[in-house]
Amino acid sequence: MKWLLIVLFSLPCIADWQDWNKTDKLLWKTNLVLDVLDASQAYDMIHCQNNNPNCVYVEKNPVFGERPKIENILIGKVVGNIILYQVLDNFPESRRTGLILSNGIKCYVVINNNNIGLNFRFNF
Repeated sequence: MKWLLIVLFSLPCIADWQDWNKTDKLLWKTNLVLDVLDASQAYDMIHCQNNNPNCVYVEKNPVFGERPKIENILIGKVVGNIILYQVLDNFPESRRTGLILSNGIKCYVVINNNNIGLNFRFNF
């Protein structure tokens, strides 16, 4: 999980981060935190699937399938954020709207995961 944090928080280095205003930078960092929380919840689900034959959790994202591997989730998060960052960086006039929309969707996913019982933990 710490490698995911390192990769996600280093993403601003790949483009013209200095061109982003303070609010957009904060929204982008919020986007990354929500992805880390979602990945941690996915890890909790995968742990349940691998260790509990009666586990009721399944992945709802059709890209990953019902029983994903954590490596695929992490790769998907990194690739998705690289693409999102490039799009937002290339269209600054729509950046704020895109970030608010992305954060809203990710916030809904994290809250929903929490409501069904998935947790997030950090061990360093």
